[in-house]
Amino acid sequence: MSQTIEPARSGDLPAILSLLERGGLPAAGLDQHLEAAVVAREGTRVLGCAAVDTCPTRVPVPVSRAHVAAPKVAPPSVEV
Repeated sequence: MSQTIEPARSGDLPAILSLLERGGLPAAGLDQHLEAAVVAREGTRVLGCAAVDTCPTRVPVPVSRAHVAAPKVAPPSVEV
């Protein structure tokens, strides 16, 4: 089965929160800013997630918020 990277959907939130918890990363506010996240997916399974915040400067700058992957996920050839 192929792996893809795509925008996170509201139905992905429980899997994303679980990955963040297992990775010891904060999840505060992610539910309110899910549009800033992408997920790596294999079928319906969420393998990983990355999210960005914008730094409040004159020109908004994306800043990596968090990235986490499920344990023991082989490096895929990901379709973007």
